[in-house]
Amino acid sequence: MGFYAFGVYVLMATEDRNLSFDYVLYELKRVDDRKILSKFRDSFVKRRLMFRAIELGMTPEEYCKYALDNLEREYEKVVSLLMINVTEFFRDLDVFKAIEEDVIQMIYDKTHGAIRVWSSGCATGEETYSIALILYEYLKSRGENPYKAMIIGSDINRNALRIAHSGVYPITVIKNIPDKYKKYFHVVSEEYVKISEEIARMVVFKYENIFDADYPNDYFDMVLLRNVLIYYSSDSILKMLSKVYSVLKPEGILILGKSEFIPKEMREKFDFFMGELGIRTRIYVKKP
Repeated sequence: MGFYAFGVYVLMATEDRNLSFDYVLYELKRVDDRKILSKFRDSFVKRRLMFRAIELGMTPEEYCKYALDNLEREYEKVVSLLMINVTEFFRDLDVFKAIEEDVIQMIYDKTHGAIRVWSSGCATGEETYSIALILYEYLKSRGENPYKAMIIGSDINRNALRIAHSGVYPITVIKNIPDKYKKYFHVVSEEYVKISEEIARMVVFKYENIFDADYPNDYFDMVLLRNVLIYYSSDSILKMLSKVYSVLKPEGILILGKSEFIPKEMREKFDFFMGELGIRTRIYVKKP
């Protein structure tokens, strides 16, 4: 038995350790040949185990027994749950306003349109398409061919990537999209809209683990790694940011989630973009 405290289920100390989330996590890590689970915070993985128990209509004890009896199958289910990253079009509008009004101008002055962007942990693609919309409009306004730009969206959730590839979303997403971009969404049914082909052509989605990504040094002008770090262990965060640092051009742009920071071990490598603006939006620039 156990009890709920402040919304968290706590197993009693007298219970069999083999029916605890700690033990299930230990066993899942033993079959984790891809070393995925160790990259996440244990507390985050255990919250996903609780979510899985609720999904199956089981108590935590029942789920622990079920998971241990079906370890290989549950490993795949849990990994899939870990890869769910909530996203939406133009999430945190002030961030995208800064990209639109300040960041893109700075990058354009150096590249004249041949802009490379990596949206890592892109989930179902809304963030990636938001960047494509901004770039398309900006480059067209400058008389440039928008297809000089290259935008890569990557994730390790294949189901999410299928949605991103399709470009089809619930019609309710329109409410979050600035008016000037709504013309790039076409109604395909009473419930769904589809991103226009002219925008979709700017984007390449790929199945890719950031830790194994293989891009040349100084390759990207901008990397979005928003609302990803919060799920990972400290060691994994440093590895991710080291990877990003190596593939960003000098004075390239890194954008994190609003609740995320560059850890102290990496602070000598990045500055806030335009001072106060960068602090408010978590937009960083790689030191040259």
